[in-house]
Amino acid sequence: MNYKVPFVDYPLHYHRLEGEVGAAIKEVLNGGDLIMRRQLKEFEDNIASFVGVDYAVGLNSGTDALYLSLLTA
Repeated sequence: MNYKVPFVDYPLHYHRLEGEVGAAIKEVLNGGDLIMRRQLKEFEDNIASFVGVDYAVGLNSGTDALYLSLLTA
């Protein structure tokens, strides 16, 4: 059997969001502080609200996220 797996066209999606992504990156890098930023707090609040929990924690990697989730299980 031959299956054709459709891949995501990342360049197409990036070009649609290029201005927004570029502006967000500039804002973060021009701010100087790369940890405990307002954007991280907003992200955590939005994720917690979306999932329906009181708190969420943004981490630096998927590995740390998996590790902490296993510690709490």
